[in-house]
Amino acid sequence: MNCDLFRKNLTDFLGETLPEAVMETMQAHTMKCQDCAFLFDEFTAIEKLIAVERKVEIRPFAETRVLAGIQSRLDKKDHAYILAWKNRLKPVLISLAIVAAVASGISLGYRGRTYTTVNESTGAQEPEIRNELNVPEFMNEDIINLN
Repeated sequence: MNCDLFRKNLTDFLGETLPEAVMETMQAHTMKCQDCAFLFDEFTAIEKLIAVERKVEIRPFAETRVLAGIQSRLDKKDHAYILAWKNRLKPVLISLAIVAAVASGISLGYRGRTYTTVNESTGAQEPEIRNELNVPEFMNEDIINLN
């Protein structure tokens, strides 16, 4: 028997579905050929492992419990990730709110004021305005705000 024929019939040989003469020839070939004997031993070991795995009983609802545990861990990890970002963003948002409040307060404060400047045509009115506002003569300031 050659090795190619042995490999083609190996699964039937393991399942013992070949005729007795072919089974004996296959057995004799494993005694002569080390490669085929190694292949036969490997397939036998795999079949034994599969037989052991078939005997293991899976507890009922084990899959459901495992999947539920995985899902709860993923949910906790997502929740922790969101909380970490919330904790990082709180100071930034508070700072932005304070800056916005200060800016709006400043803009509201300037909104009611009107500014006028003294130009050359009203330069003659300056002493009268100084007297009305009780500005001393020694102060050299221009009157900016008439309100």
